[in-house]
Amino acid sequence: MEPMIPLAHREAVAMQMGDAVMTYGACRHRIGQLLATLHPLAKALNRPLVVVPFLPEGFDLVCTWVSGLFCPMVYVALNSRYSAREHRDIMQTVRPDVVITCHALWDDCQRACRGLDPHVVGMDTLEDCPVDDAFWQQPQHESEVILFSSGSTDVQKGVRHRFADFFWVAERLITRWQIRPHDRLLMGMPIVSAATLGCGVAVALRSEACLIIPNNRTPPTMAATIRYARPTVVVATPTTFTHLLTEPDMGHESVHFRGSVAGAPFNPRVLQAYQDRHIEIWPHYGMTECLALTAATQVGAASGPPLDGVSITIVDANHQPVAPGTMGDIWVKSPACCHGFLHRPSVPLVDGYFQTGDVGWCDESGALTVTGRRQETIYKGGNLILPSEIEWAVDGSGSSVVAMGVKNEWSYDDEIVLFMASQPHTTADTVMARLKDTLPSFKWPDHIVFLDTLPKGPQDKVSKPHLRAYWESKGRSNR
Repeated sequence: MEPMIPLAHREAVAMQMGDAVMTYGACRHRIGQLLATLHPLAKALNRPLVVVPFLPEGFDLVCTWVSGLFCPMVYVALNSRYSAREHRDIMQTVRPDVVITCHALWDDCQRACRGLDPHVVGMDTLEDCPVDDAFWQQPQHESEVILFSSGSTDVQKGVRHRFADFFWVAERLITRWQIRPHDRLLMGMPIVSAATLGCGVAVALRSEACLIIPNNRTPPTMAATIRYARPTVVVATPTTFTHLLTEPDMGHESVHFRGSVAGAPFNPRVLQAYQDRHIEIWPHYGMTECLALTAATQVGAASGPPLDGVSITIVDANHQPVAPGTMGDIWVKSPACCHGFLHRPSVPLVDGYFQTGDVGWCDESGALTVTGRRQETIYKGGNLILPSEIEWAVDGSGSSVVAMGVKNEWSYDDEIVLFMASQPHTTADTVMARLKDTLPSFKWPDHIVFLDTLPKGPQDKVSKPHLRAYWESKGRSNR
């Protein structure tokens, strides 16, 4: 495999963020400036550099990632949305050789590195260093990426991938997503999540597409970006796609794209709403440990068949395969599976399969439907209840509500707690009236808790550990 920055079409746009653009020629120039600093440091140490980018979302963050293709390094994806304490803890853990930052974050970077002595590279002060075109065709080094990703669990995983993993996945996503040269790929998921960054950049480089980065991911900004930037493919979470439906810009006649949704089960009613607008949404499924695993080839609620080279099996509690259409635990086998964790050199596998912790089923064709996390499944009255069933019944999108099972002190059943963001004219009585019309009684919540806002984690997902801690400290006492 020889990933490279495309040499043709120097003036073609590689990235766009708001009104600003960066061509492939400018991208190569910027990365060349950075490599002029990194290569001598790697040569002096005679080992891969431990590199931490301390940067906001934008062109420079993407360029630091691409530099790992041409300089041996361990690229530590430090999420800029983490707290100052989390930044310090990660810095102390990985002890970087190089920290790449900018003037706007210089003071924050210095505080995060307190007690350490890394070489600090300022992207604002890089010097010009011409790089010959032949350089970009060199095979990549065996660089690594460490992903500190958390999602809704707030657990900093420290997952170790090789750069080659992202390109292995990218080649298959290009086929499934039907990406062509000069297509426009809008990453509606935070690129501070390096799994998203890595896959998005790898897809763009391999296909010579343009990567569009929104200035922020509020629904109005996303909708305006879709209308005016005119992406051909939009990758976003179910919550983002749900909120976009209410934005006026989405009703403009120029809005037409293929959507790829990931991050959680997708509400069929929202899917149908896009179909009514003649917009195709193709679900896909993946995770930090294994990157993308499936991608749909047609519109539907299923996440689609596995990518070429990926194997998926559904097993029961005894780790035995189940029949098609039967729900069970999702196990996956992929060449792009991570090769370890920060404090654990190997990945625990069963017969070569990674246990995802997710629940779902496969149909007879092998297409996967994901229903949720095993640890989030609610047990009540001898029934297994998916939180998404309750959440979708409340507001049709599930974006402003979280259903959770908590242990009952007096029985083996879970109690169902429903957390909701406060809304005008919405009360516990109105919520229950809606649920009694649509759900059987064993799925009704035992408690409804209204909060001003639902707490979010660094990945901009609802933090379920925070909600559970709130219930344990305050909710029980206020029942």
